Amino acid sequence: MRIGKTLRTLSLAAVAILPAGMPGQAAVKMPHMFRDNMVLQRDRPVPVWGWAKSGQTVEVAFGGQEKVAVADADGKWKILLDPLAADKRGRDLTVASDDGTLTFKNVVLGEVWLCSGQSNMDMRVNQVANAPAEIAASAQSPAIRFFVTPRLGSPLPLQEVKYDCG
Repeated sequence: MRIGKTLRTLSLAAVAILPAGMPGQAAVKMPHMFRDNMVLQRDRPVPVWGWAKSGQTVEVAFGGQEKVAVADADGKWKILLDPLAADKRGRDLTVASDDGTLTFKNVVLGEVWLCSGQSNMDMRVNQVANAPAEIAASAQSPAIRFFVTPRLGSPLPLQEVKYDCG
């Protein structure tokens, strides 16, 4: 009986730690990569996606565009914003459904680069030679923004990742 009680406890704990934003949640949810101060790719269609209650209508507004999607049977939805030119002026990206509204502030349009590599990709600027000078020079580029994911392996595609915005 002790093993059965332990298994029930573990099952309850597993339910309690499911990440927010997974299918089955009532309120509209977005992946963690959608944040305040993010950069969207310029001059290309921009996908915006998330989860909501199955059959629920989701409205996305950004840069003068308003798009609508309906969550599928699994609660997933996705829209494509039309291409927009580079713009360092921060704007709001709004995602709304009957169950709530999410607003991401100071969203800009520019270049989005995906970088990966070996251990040298994990080096912070404060660890390099001439760190004080490099850090001072970075003040000339205040529009550079980072989204850093942890080292994580998975045999299956992930719905969500944690983040460390630097």
